[in-house]
Amino acid sequence: MANSPYSFEKWRQHVATDPLEGHEVSSLNDSASTDSAEPSFCTGTGLSILSDYICPDIETAEREVVFVTCFWATMSKSRLRLCDALRALSEKVVKKRADGTTHTTTTENIKVYICLSSVSLLQKLRHIKSADGYVYDPTEWNEKLKLPAPDEIPGLDLTVKSIFIRPFSVMHPKFVIVDRKFVWVPSCNVSWESWYEGAFRLKGSIVEKFHKFWAEVWNPETLRLQGVAGDVAFPATADVNLPPLKDQSTKLQGRLLKSFANIPANREIQTLFLPSSHHQNPAFRPCNMCRAPRSEPRTPLNAFTKFLFANAERDIYITTPNITAKPVIQGLVRALERGINVTIITNTNLMVTEQLATSGTTTGCCIKSLSKLHKRVLGAWAAKATDGGEESPDVKKPGKLSIREWRAARKGRDISGETAFAKSHLKLTIVDEKVVLFGSGNMDRASWFTSQEVGVALYSAEVAKEILHGVLLKDIEKYTRTVYES
Repeated sequence: MANSPYSFEKWRQHVATDPLEGHEVSSLNDSASTDSAEPSFCTGTGLSILSDYICPDIETAEREVVFVTCFWATMSKSRLRLCDALRALSEKVVKKRADGTTHTTTTENIKVYICLSSVSLLQKLRHIKSADGYVYDPTEWNEKLKLPAPDEIPGLDLTVKSIFIRPFSVMHPKFVIVDRKFVWVPSCNVSWESWYEGAFRLKGSIVEKFHKFWAEVWNPETLRLQGVAGDVAFPATADVNLPPLKDQSTKLQGRLLKSFANIPANREIQTLFLPSSHHQNPAFRPCNMCRAPRSEPRTPLNAFTKFLFANAERDIYITTPNITAKPVIQGLVRALERGINVTIITNTNLMVTEQLATSGTTTGCCIKSLSKLHKRVLGAWAAKATDGGEESPDVKKPGKLSIREWRAARKGRDISGETAFAKSHLKLTIVDEKVVLFGSGNMDRASWFTSQEVGVALYSAEVAKEILHGVLLKDIEKYTRTVYES
């Protein structure tokens, strides 16, 4: 992949000639080249992903758990499952102390950090203005967040913190780090919605990038005191034995790719860590007519996404909850003009109020606009191709555009009693079946202009093909319908 127009080397050259925006937090200032290994990928509802995969991995922790989410629904089964995992983790420590036969070593409490941004509208309206955030007192854990009270988890040293920057800047990343050995990167929050979600599990040096990002954003006091990113070394990739994942696909709630047959266990995959800092809604106006023109912040995630669109050679595949960001629409139109095929999977009736508040438009309006622009591109090509009455071989035929709307055929219930994938909340882009871009970022204006995000790019044809052809297409065909196709 070294010779591809979107290779590591070409990306570095691109950034050197057109620098990323500066930021005082070093983790938000650069697109870090790193590696990952033993990827796993699963789909399902947020509850099934947390219950079947993430929480069992949390329960294996021996020293530290970092749990970062955007939205925290106090009255949700996902919250209940996470609380059960915290109790189990605490009980493990307490039992180990009780079973100890020697006093020469001490069983330390496991450190657990829960980081969140949004609980309710009232919480956001009342949130402190400081980017340092708000640390919940232990007496508030149960009262405000329905977490276990301190006496329920004596084996844990729990810290709970929220950060929200008014008016719209949520901390949107979602990831879980266990013992600094591996990281889960899900699309889901701790919420009640029965949406289609996905999650990657990775080990390798990518874990250190996530941990440094977390420490600088959520736990800077530790860095100031220690002067380093942590007091525990990160294990070598080859020394990390991942907990086994139990395939829960028989529940009909999702699928699991726990191994990629063509990738050896400890083979390093070229990876980019791509953060995007929050901004206090630059240049936003509630009406399109009075909105000042302003380019999007040149964050690593924004810049790399545009870089992929501009250098795709064959096809771009996007699944996103919403699509309202003008840079995305413009980049896709230019790709179509170059002959690149584009497929978009999205929703047309998801968080419409939020879309209007943060972007002044909706996904439904934007995909109609994109369809019209594509027809215009096709018309211009047809006019040039037949100029003079003969087709011109020098005129590049535009790419095909396919837009599919997430709409379950039935609004019934699956075998576990939950509504089956009412909407899609997965954020995933695959280019040329070679590069997989995933994380918290949507293709909407909020993610591109205001929210803090984290993305990861895997340079792996094996991963891209297995996910696209082995997992997604089966669900896409089942739960979507075509809105536009050329």
